[in-house]
Amino acid sequence: MDRPRNMHRGDDHSLSNLQEKDAASFVIATAATCFRDCISDFSSGRLSHPEVACLSNCTVKVGNSFVEIDGLMERVDARLAE
Repeated sequence: MDRPRNMHRGDDHSLSNLQEKDAASFVIATAATCFRDCISDFSSGRLSHPEVACLSNCTVKVGNSFVEIDGLMERVDARLAE
């Protein structure tokens, strides 16, 4: 594996930790965004059918966006490695 000049062999663990933190931040941000956009009625202890549908659509849309961004990043990384 080629490493950036400022990255040493022992830094692989740090990179993994950073990726885990980024993934956790992504999940938290997704939950916050979908909650803000979809949940509007706090009078009941249950989600309404429209709220459930909205949450489902929101998480799918964000997940699809993440997959697209990940694919773009892989292509950028491949170009940088050339």
